[in-house]
Amino acid sequence: MTRAEDVPAELKRQVESIRNNKSLTPAAKKIRLARAYLDAKSEQAARLAAVAAEKAERRRFLERRLFGSQLSAAADPTTIVAEQASFRDALGRAAATDEAGRQALLDQAEIVGDEGMARACATVAFSRAEIDTVNSWLTDRPVFDKYANELWPLTHDATSATGTAGWHLANALDAPAELEGYGEITLSQLAQQDEKQAAAT
Repeated sequence: MTRAEDVPAELKRQVESIRNNKSLTPAAKKIRLARAYLDAKSEQAARLAAVAAEKAERRRFLERRLFGSQLSAAADPTTIVAEQASFRDALGRAAATDEAGRQALLDQAEIVGDEGMARACATVAFSRAEIDTVNSWLTDRPVFDKYANELWPLTHDATSATGTAGWHLANALDAPAELEGYGEITLSQLAQQDEKQAAAT
């Protein structure tokens, strides 16, 4: 499979080759341009879907690494269940207040050593793009900085190189000028035409 970043460049190469092919009639060129463009769109869609799946999996990993339980997998099951219940309650409290309230809850949790509440505040703050609260939580946890820095654009920054929407925009395909204004149905019909018959009409 072609890398998604290569598809626009390959389409451009094909378009120029078709335009410069003096053995083709204008009608035949349009047919080939339509085929090249639709093939490129199909390839790009498949690659973008694969990239989106990769990004989603990476995001889930980073979220678990940052905000998941820090208990060992070998921990006593009763302890794990109790921690999960406590964390759900903490998430509810953190989500029920505003940004200032979450920061206050985080400060209190840090003072008394309530790691579950601190993690819950950070989890909600991160999901709501409250960067000050997130940075406050990270201050005493520098080991998590690299994960947070990678997760932030995947979660919030749609226009960045790593943000999914921005990545799609950066690799968007433009139809050849000769096909401007053509809808998907028209393009599909054009691509299915016989070049020789089109040249004869």
